[in-house]
Amino acid sequence: MLTNMIITVIIGAVMGLLNHAKRNNTIKKPRNLKTAVDPGFVPDCLYGVVGAVITVLMGEPTEIGRVIILAIIGGQAGETAVLTADANNKKKNEEALKKVNDQINEKLPSPSKKKSTKQEDAEQLSSQSVEDVNQVDKNEQE
Repeated sequence: MLTNMIITVIIGAVMGLLNHAKRNNTIKKPRNLKTAVDPGFVPDCLYGVVGAVITVLMGEPTEIGRVIILAIIGGQAGETAVLTADANNKKKNEEALKKVNDQINEKLPSPSKKKSTKQEDAEQLSSQSVEDVNQVDKNEQE
C-alpha cells in the first residue's frame, strides 16, 4: 500500500506539472517578487497530487496497473476538482452575504422621499453664511 501511495504521489505531481505547462506554455519556477511570491508550478503539482491520491483511495485498486491509471486520471482532474469546490464555496458565501445584507436592509429605516438638490444646498449654505456675517456685525457694533 505504501508503494502504491508513493507511485500515486509521483504520478499526480507529474500530471500537475503537465497541466501547468499546458496552461502556461512553459514551466514557471517559484520566485520572489518585490511585493509578492510567485509559487510557479508548485500549486499545480499539489493539485495533481491531491486529485491522484483521492482517486486512488476511492478506487481501492489491487493491481499496480490500475493504480497508475487511476493516478493519471486523478492527477489530470485534480485542479478542476479543487477549483470547482472553491467556486461552490464562493457561491455559498455570496448567497449567505446577500441574505445577511437583505436582513440588515429590512431593519434600516427607509430614506426620506425629499432629497435636496445641489442648488438648494448652495442657497442654504449662502444664507447661513450671510446670517453668520450679520451676527458678527451685530456683535461688533455692541
